[in-house]
Amino acid sequence: MLRLLAALCLAGALSACYSGQEKPDRILYPDGQIVPIGEQSYKPVPVKGPIATPEERAACAAVGGDIVQDGLAGYEMCRQYLSDAGKACSDSSDCLGRCDVPPNVSVDFDQPVTGQCTANDSPFGCYQSVSKGRAAPPICVD
Repeated sequence: MLRLLAALCLAGALSACYSGQEKPDRILYPDGQIVPIGEQSYKPVPVKGPIATPEERAACAAVGGDIVQDGLAGYEMCRQYLSDAGKACSDSSDCLGRCDVPPNVSVDFDQPVTGQCTANDSPFGCYQSVSKGRAAPPICVD
C-alpha cells in the first residue's frame, strides 16, 4: 500500500512539473541548426559513445526523444517517436523513418504490399521493410 501511495505521489509531482510547460515551436539541434517543429522536422540526435552525455540527453529531450539502451551491445541512443507513424507508404522515402510491412501481415519477399511508416527511429528489432511497393526479405537487427 505504501508503494502504491508513493507511486501516485510521484506521478502527481511529475505531471505538475510538466503541466506548466509549453511545447516548443522549434528545435535547437547540437550542431546549432534550428528547425521548426512540424511534419518534416525529424533529425536524428546522435549519441557518440556507449553512454549519453548530459548535453546529448538534453538535446534528445528537447526533440521529445528518450534515451534508451538498445541493441545487443546495450549502448544508449536517442529514440524519437515519428509524427507520420502508421501512415501508408510504398517506400522509406515516403516516411520519416522506415516503411515496413504492417505488424501481423504476412507477405512473401518481392510481393506487392502497402507498408506502414514506423513509430520510432530505432534501427533494432525484427521487421520486413517495403521498397518501391514490394516486400524486402525479413531481417533482425541487434
